[in-house]
Amino acid sequence: MVHLLGEQNGIDSGGGRLGALTVLPNTGDIIPGDHRDRVVRLLGLIKNLITERTGTRTALPPVLLLVDGLAAFRDAYEHRAAGTDPFADLLQIASSGRNVGVHLLLSSERSNALPAALASSIPERLALRLTADADYQNLAILADALKDTNPGRALRIGSNEEIQLAIPGATEDDADTGIALEELAAAQRERAIPAPAAVPAIPNTIRRTAIMCSSDAPAPFAIDTIHLAPLPVPDQGLLLVTGPAGSGRTTAIHSLLEALSQQPETTPVDAVLIAPRRSALRQLPIWSDIADTADTRETTIASLTLALGGTTTPPTALTLLPLIGTSPTVTPEPAQLEPTPFPTAGHRGIVVIEDIGGFDGTGNEQALASLLKLLRRSELTTIVEGENATLSTNWELATPLRGARWALALQPDANDTPSLFTTPFTHATRAEYPPGRGFLIQNGRITGIHIGTPTTN
Repeated sequence: MVHLLGEQNGIDSGGGRLGALTVLPNTGDIIPGDHRDRVVRLLGLIKNLITERTGTRTALPPVLLLVDGLAAFRDAYEHRAAGTDPFADLLQIASSGRNVGVHLLLSSERSNALPAALASSIPERLALRLTADADYQNLAILADALKDTNPGRALRIGSNEEIQLAIPGATEDDADTGIALEELAAAQRERAIPAPAAVPAIPNTIRRTAIMCSSDAPAPFAIDTIHLAPLPVPDQGLLLVTGPAGSGRTTAIHSLLEALSQQPETTPVDAVLIAPRRSALRQLPIWSDIADTADTRETTIASLTLALGGTTTPPTALTLLPLIGTSPTVTPEPAQLEPTPFPTAGHRGIVVIEDIGGFDGTGNEQALASLLKLLRRSELTTIVEGENATLSTNWELATPLRGARWALALQPDANDTPSLFTTPFTHATRAEYPPGRGFLIQNGRITGIHIGTPTTN
């Protein structure tokens, strides 16, 4: 029976049976094992609780963490490279929690699912009836020790003491178990047991204006899905936005621009949009220049290149040979355009290059690649957006983007190839991420994020 004064939370990787405990007022949350963000947040909350309790001599109510299906949990989270390490968090809770009243209860179908690093922190282990003789051998138990025993019969590892676990209801039937849990819940409510905080799922849609931040902090464009903290936009540098079709890339750019234009400082913004075709973003009021046609692209790319200290290469005309007996016509070299300052003095400069893969075949590839190299070295804020399927189709355009220090990968998948990222998205599955959710890669560190939708979408 659960301690009436204690708090319990659970991670259910074993088939969903732990969910029955949610009727109890002292249950904070029972989280399905495949809800990564919630699992990480729960483990983080418990780690913080252990830190807060360390050094406290006052008697504190116990806290119980249940993990049903340790083997499946380990398969999903051990050595998972996605910015956090839930299995390492579990090891830390097991090793440091018991001394401050935080206890861990694990179950597993396989005897070899308990690694040595975790076994050293689990002094009490019980073996119920197992399916394979090898499992008994791993535990140094005779293969027929629990043969023909009733469900719930167990051996205490190390002493071979035989134990019969009780059932919560009158019978093993699920209905009786439900009745028993409801009775226990009623008893807890009579004692006014406080309900622990739950770990809710992040909604699929979050308004950017609903993301809370301090008045003097940079305006956020998204939240960190682990800590639910607001995430600001970098004030300069190359920002890469990637994802498959329908992943929310255009909305992400809109939110980034909205956040950039609402920073605490009142610096005016000069923003330029370059796109291989007519862009849906052209309707935004932020633009000082839009280049989404052949003529405007060539002019704008050349103007920005000169403003950043580069040189433009004029188109090479066909040289005609003079007729016999005539003098050759001397064609003067075309004059180099005078650079137009960008941004205007006292303004903040933003350049958005939409659908970078779509420039393949436009004739702008070489000039745009040169501009990208200049932008990467500049102090401007540059947002480059591209779809996974076309992002690397043009080597000349993709090269300046490799190893970007700040990038968004929306609806990521471990099988996304080729990739511009040096950090792999191990175990990431696209189906786990709704549009607008994915990873922020910053200096090689991965953070789960969800993009806030802009005010006008």
